[in-house]
Amino acid sequence: AGRLKMLGATVSHWRGTTRGVRYVHRSMFEALSPWSEEELVELSKLRGGYTLFSDPGVVDYLSLPALKVEVDSVELVLAFVDPSATQLQVDKLSLSVSLEGEGAEAEVKLRPGVIEGSAKRRVSRAGRARLALLGELEASIEGLKASTEVSVKLAEAIDACTGFRYELPSAEPTLLITEESVAPSHVMKSLALTGPTISWMSEGKYRLPLTLDLPSKPGVKHEVELPQPSPCRMA
Repeated sequence: AGRLKMLGATVSHWRGTTRGVRYVHRSMFEALSPWSEEELVELSKLRGGYTLFSDPGVVDYLSLPALKVEVDSVELVLAFVDPSATQLQVDKLSLSVSLEGEGAEAEVKLRPGVIEGSAKRRVSRAGRARLALLGELEASIEGLKASTEVSVKLAEAIDACTGFRYELPSAEPTLLITEESVAPSHVMKSLALTGPTISWMSEGKYRLPLTLDLPSKPGVKHEVELPQPSPCRMA
């Protein structure tokens, strides 16, 4: 058993005096414990912290508990995506922001596979309150380095209180069968992840910004940083 890591990034290159961009990707499998092909594959041994992080067209990154097997002389990697394996759980986070008598509040709960709560706007003038999950990631695999920031909207309150529930992709446990040579962008598409993606945070830094937008001053913000998850470990 081990861990599959994939990184893809759009990088600049020059051909003569012409500047272009191309998508480059690298992958690696880190063996963490011995395994014999005569043994049965136990999915419980593939449970552990994982990260899916995608800024489409810019950076794609995966870090998944995995197992490498050989089938008809072809090396395949079995990787398990399980939101219920989330290593970060917070019973309640409270955020509030105010300006000139106007304000917004949010309450958030994090539990395995789900971020849920409510956002409330307290304004008499036109405006809105926005709550997002913001992630920052720096990654490096075999000489390819990339960094990016991804924002996923959780809730937007225009009139009074709005409840929300965000299921971390993929919503259900998924067994992924792939090869190291496959581009991470293709893996994301195979998981039906085509937009900005964050799931689930074994690597990187994450925070929840609550933003109050008023006509006179948009972008008044209060944010909380999520605690660092426990280190990745295999079950």
